[in-house]
Amino acid sequence: MALSKQSLRNGVHVLIGTELQDKESLIQLSESWTEKQEVFFRKMLQQGGKFKMNGSSFEIKIRERILTTNGEVDLGITKLPGDDVRF
Repeated sequence: MALSKQSLRNGVHVLIGTELQDKESLIQLSESWTEKQEVFFRKMLQQGGKFKMNGSSFEIKIRERILTTNGEVDLGITKLPGDDVRF
Protein backbone atom coordinates (compact mmCIF):
# COMPACT_ATOMS: atom_id res chain seq x y z
CA MET A 1 0.00 0.00 0.00
CA ALA A 2 1.50 3.33 -1.06
CA LEU A 3 1.16 6.80 0.39
CA SER A 4 -1.81 8.90 -0.63
CA LYS A 5 -1.92 12.60 -1.47
CA GLN A 6 -3.81 13.22 1.76
CA SER A 7 -0.98 11.81 3.86
CA LEU A 8 1.42 14.45 2.50
CA ARG A 9 0.13 17.58 4.19
CA ASN A 10 0.62 21.19 3.18
CA GLY A 11 3.57 22.84 4.93
CA VAL A 12 5.64 19.64 5.08
CA HIS A 13 8.75 19.67 2.90
CA VAL A 14 10.47 16.38 2.05
CA LEU A 15 14.05 16.44 0.77
CA ILE A 16 15.83 13.42 -0.66
CA GLY A 17 19.49 14.32 -0.55
CA THR A 18 19.28 18.04 -1.30
CA GLU A 19 16.34 17.96 -3.74
CA LEU A 20 12.82 18.98 -2.73
CA GLN A 21 10.32 16.28 -3.70
CA ASP A 22 6.72 16.71 -4.82
CA LYS A 23 3.75 14.55 -3.84
CA GLU A 24 3.67 12.47 -7.03
CA SER A 25 7.33 11.43 -6.84
CA LEU A 26 6.96 10.43 -3.17
CA ILE A 27 3.86 8.38 -3.96
CA GLN A 28 5.71 6.53 -6.74
CA LEU A 29 8.69 5.94 -4.47
CA SER A 30 6.48 4.62 -1.66
CA GLU A 31 5.02 1.88 -3.87
CA SER A 32 8.21 -0.17 -3.42
CA TRP A 33 8.34 0.22 0.41
CA THR A 34 7.39 -2.46 2.88
CA GLU A 35 4.57 -1.84 5.33
CA LYS A 36 7.05 -1.25 8.16
CA GLN A 37 8.92 1.39 6.13
CA GLU A 38 5.68 3.14 5.22
CA VAL A 39 4.54 3.29 8.85
CA PHE A 40 7.94 4.72 9.84
CA PHE A 41 7.74 7.35 7.06
CA ARG A 42 4.25 8.41 8.15
CA LYS A 43 5.50 8.89 11.73
CA MET A 44 8.41 10.96 10.47
CA LEU A 45 5.98 13.10 8.43
CA GLN A 46 4.30 14.08 11.70
CA GLN A 47 7.43 14.91 13.69
CA GLY A 48 10.04 15.77 11.03
CA GLY A 49 13.71 14.92 11.11
CA LYS A 50 16.53 13.24 9.19
CA PHE A 51 16.81 9.52 8.44
CA LYS A 52 18.03 7.01 5.86
CA MET A 53 15.85 4.44 4.14
CA ASN A 54 16.80 2.13 1.26
CA GLY A 55 20.12 3.93 0.83
CA SER A 56 18.53 7.38 0.41
CA SER A 57 18.84 10.14 2.97
CA PHE A 58 15.56 11.88 3.77
CA GLU A 59 15.00 15.17 5.56
CA ILE A 60 11.49 16.19 6.55
CA LYS A 61 10.88 19.78 7.59
CA ILE A 62 7.56 20.75 9.10
CA ARG A 63 6.27 24.26 9.58
CA GLU A 64 5.49 24.61 13.24
CA ARG A 65 2.60 26.74 14.35
CA ILE A 66 3.26 29.28 17.06
CA LEU A 67 0.69 28.90 19.84
CA THR A 68 -0.22 31.18 22.72
CA THR A 69 -0.39 29.97 26.31
CA ASN A 70 -4.08 29.23 25.74
CA GLY A 71 -3.23 26.83 22.90
CA GLU A 72 -4.60 29.15 20.20
CA VAL A 73 -2.75 30.16 17.04
CA ASP A 74 -0.72 33.34 17.56
CA LEU A 75 -1.83 36.10 15.19
CA GLY A 76 1.33 38.15 15.54
CA ILE A 77 1.74 41.78 16.53
CA THR A 78 -1.38 43.92 16.40
CA LYS A 79 -0.74 47.60 15.70
CA LEU A 80 -2.89 49.97 17.67
CA PRO A 81 -3.32 53.59 16.62
CA GLY A 82 -1.29 56.00 18.70
CA ASP A 83 -0.58 59.71 18.76
CA ASP A 84 1.42 59.64 15.53
CA VAL A 85 -0.78 57.18 13.61
CA ARG A 86 -4.13 58.04 12.03
CA PHE A 87 -6.80 55.69 10.78
